[in-house]
Parts: sequence; C-alpha cells; structure tokens
Amino acid sequence: MRSSFRKWFSKDKQEQAPAEGSETQTPADDEGMPGGLEARGAAVYLPGVSGALLSAGLPDKVLRALYRPSWDLENARVVRRVHDEYSYIVTQTCGCGGVYGINPLTRGQVAFRYESKTFDALVTQCLLCGEERSFLFDVTSCYGTPDRADDRLIQRVVGLWFTRLAHAFTEVVLDVSRDRDSKEHARVYFVVREVLTEELDRQPDLLHQPIDIQAVWSKVQARIG
Repeated sequence: MRSSFRKWFSKDKQEQAPAEGSETQTPADDEGMPGGLEARGAAVYLPGVSGALLSAGLPDKVLRALYRPSWDLENARVVRRVHDEYSYIVTQTCGCGGVYGINPLTRGQVAFRYESKTFDALVTQCLLCGEERSFLFDVTSCYGTPDRADDRLIQRVVGLWFTRLAHAFTEVVLDVSRDRDSKEHARVYFVVREVLTEELDRQPDLLHQPIDIQAVWSKVQARIG
C-alpha cells in the first residue's frame, strides 16, 4: 500500500482526508461571481436519498453555493449532448491517481445562462481521496433537448468508469503495478473488481461517494492471502 493512503487506517480517523499534494476547491458563494449569471435549473444530492433532488425555486442559491472562481466561462468545454459531459468526466484522473464519481451530484449540479451562452456546472469528487473538482460545460447547443443516449452507450461509459476505478484501487492504493509484475497485477485486479462489484450491489452510493478504502482493502487482502 502506498504511504499516502495509510491515513485511512487510523482508528481515530473520522473523515477521509484529501491525498497529499491535492488542492481542495472551496465554495466562493457569490464572492467574486461575475454579474449576469442567471440560474436556469439545479439539482443537489443528499446522502441516503435515492437520486437527485431538483431544487424547488432555489436555483440561484445553488448557483451561488456551487460557483467556483476557477470556472473559465470563455473556454468551457463544448458538448453536443448532455451524455458527453459524463463521457468526459469518466476519463479524468485525480492528482492522487483516483477517478471521479460517475454521478457528479455529490456536491450538486447547476445550469445557468451567461450573456448568450448556457452552461452546465457539475461538482463531484475523487472516489479515493475525496478531493472535490468542478467541471464546466458549454451546453448552448443542446440545453433543453432530450438526451437520446442509448443503453449501450451508457453501459460503455459505466464500464469504463468501473474499470478505471478498479485499476486505480489496484495500482494507487494497493501499489500493485502492471509494469513490475503483470501476472500479480491481473490476479489482484480481478479480486478488486469482484469486491467492488459486491460493494456496488450492496451500496449504490459508490457511484458518487468516496469508497470505504479500509473495508475494501481488508476484503481484498482476505481473498488474495
């Protein structure tokens, strides 16, 4: 196990801390928020509640809570359909080597208009270290249009996310590298996938909540000996 992840095994630990060297983004409320941002709709996620809760008449408050000074409105990533947002997020890697929640509603999601463009901002976090990250997309061309992503496309995105999560746990947390020992990596990776599958079936919140590293580590170790 990499030393940077040993903090998860402290008996007195109450919350998972960000990995060493990571930068945590903090809400700015409306401080520094440019004028003219008009919230169009928002959703928030609450632990223990299935799915997202649409904000009832409170999109402006959600926008102020989620706004990050790092948002680059002029260079937001342009997408042609909502599903492309998730296809992009699932390919991104945290500074610790982990992957982000595929359901980026851990913190919230808000659509807003600025000047002549419409944006979608999603705030998620790394499933290993818990570091927060926000993603900003230009959805001007597709906002309000039903996303026609078929089940096969969705399954491919979920499959990629799960594969990357299992590889990240194997290589970052357990420190089993494919380059050093491909056979050992394959053996451990198979067990990690098996354990994570069980955890996902038991607790669907794994889609957007940092995983219990100590619990998964213990189960993997018990099976690989």
